[in-house]
Amino acid sequence: MKTEQQKLEEFKNLINNSNNKLKYYHNINYWKYPNLMNCMMAGIVASDGNLFLDKKRNTYTFQYKVAQKDKCLVELFKNELDSNATIESLLVPSPKYPDRINTHNRIRINRFENCASDLRNILI
Repeated sequence: MKTEQQKLEEFKNLINNSNNKLKYYHNINYWKYPNLMNCMMAGIVASDGNLFLDKKRNTYTFQYKVAQKDKCLVELFKNELDSNATIESLLVPSPKYPDRINTHNRIRINRFENCASDLRNILI
């Protein structure tokens, strides 16, 4: 029987060898079996993250965005999901103070279909 790490390595190899390469990958089984860490991460997603349907591609996209001071949470998500997605820095106008610009950090993972239903099950 294969371990989760072996399955993940096979998935990464499949992505790297396919003609339709995915730019970024993640552990599609992360949310499948609830445990203390992924339940805590699901709670954080519920507060600051989102899952949305990309109607053009008919796929789910996961996004987690926080202020610069909380960048460690974005890095935690990247590490926990075993993803190679980039962490983007965004300049966002302050809604409260029009003359200020806030810096946010975001991780965004496309093709999140397999994880979406598992994450939903944890949150419900």
